[in-house]
Amino acid sequence: MALLAGCGRSTAEKVERAVNDLRAGRAASAGRQLERIVARAPNQADAWANLGIARLSLGRTNEALTAFAQAASLAPHDPRPLEFIADLHARRGRWGEARAVLAASERRDPRSPRLLTALALAEWHAGTPAASRVHLERAVTISPNYAPALFAMAVIQRDAFHDESAARLWFERFLTAAPGDPHAAEARRWLFAAPGRLRPSSEKDTNDDGVNSAAALWKTASAAEKEDPDSDASALAWREFLTRCPNDRRAAEARAKLVRIANTAYNSGIRAQQAGRPADAIPYYLRAVQCRPEMATAHYNLGLAYRETGDAAHAQEAFAAAVKAKPDLAAAHYMRGLTMRDLGQTNATLQAFAEALRADPNYADAHFALALFHAPRPDERMLARRHFLRYLELSPESPSAGEIHRWLTEHP
Repeated sequence: MALLAGCGRSTAEKVERAVNDLRAGRAASAGRQLERIVARAPNQADAWANLGIARLSLGRTNEALTAFAQAASLAPHDPRPLEFIADLHARRGRWGEARAVLAASERRDPRSPRLLTALALAEWHAGTPAASRVHLERAVTISPNYAPALFAMAVIQRDAFHDESAARLWFERFLTAAPGDPHAAEARRWLFAAPGRLRPSSEKDTNDDGVNSAAALWKTASAAEKEDPDSDASALAWREFLTRCPNDRRAAEARAKLVRIANTAYNSGIRAQQAGRPADAIPYYLRAVQCRPEMATAHYNLGLAYRETGDAAHAQEAFAAAVKAKPDLAAAHYMRGLTMRDLGQTNATLQAFAEALRADPNYADAHFALALFHAPRPDERMLARRHFLRYLELSPESPSAGEIHRWLTEHP
């Protein structure tokens, strides 16, 4: 949490020292100093606020609430102590209380998109999505590119109002404003994963101006391409054109544009991954597979990037997409097996390793993985022995060869 330097009255030198301890992670020391300060100077709002932060860091939640409430009363124009109180209520699932406190905080700073967005989320969780939408509309009016508000509006339109058309527009705005936001991957997955949300157009299909839909979509895609040919907006626009107008005379040209965007994104992803930045590679691979769902290598590399970042759930989805696009890609079956093993799904793990060997009977690592699975089970050691022997035939120089030979000797 951010420390509240300068909350209310001027910060005394002793408070500054305590805040420095807080910044250095010495919450206990800071708390002791701040308790002495408020005992001698009970009207120091900034001391009470930072005492709340220190107590919160120490797990003294109820005492933290008391300190924040005191800071809020002493600094009637500062919304920050109230924000801390609201956050504590939200953590406890008390969304009604959080909403009331955030409403009071917003009155102290009515043009803060941050406060309006927080209030909107509290309204949503409290069961009043219509009020939530009103607050978000105010937030984006004040700050049109405020990413948290744009993302929240998209999610609320999708999940609360089930308006996928509106959600798509808000997700597009969000991605344009904040392509590198941590939530961008979720937005991209939702936008590109459901071509069924878009209906194919007919020759008679027109928009409100009487313009043929294909012409309007082509114009939109061309404008996005002109602004940035490799952007999410450009990729989405060309994808939408092809989804809704697959038989248009310009469809082949649109497909070529998507192939170019996909290849550019794929190569950028490889460069990021080779540089040791898997998290940076993920958005590029997502864009590549969004443009070319049949691009198995992009799905595969996306799975590797997710695994490197510790996201096993999304990794297995990516590897599954890779084998769907290219069923004989043994490496994808194998990596899906490893990922399912990480997720504790034994049957799916064995099936994936078996699929790897069906795709390529000489895929050595799949033999090794199956041998390791069967080896600890006495009634399955013959299976383990068979896979170990085949692995040694395929990889005689393996660093594990010596250990495997010992196991084979001990289990004839």
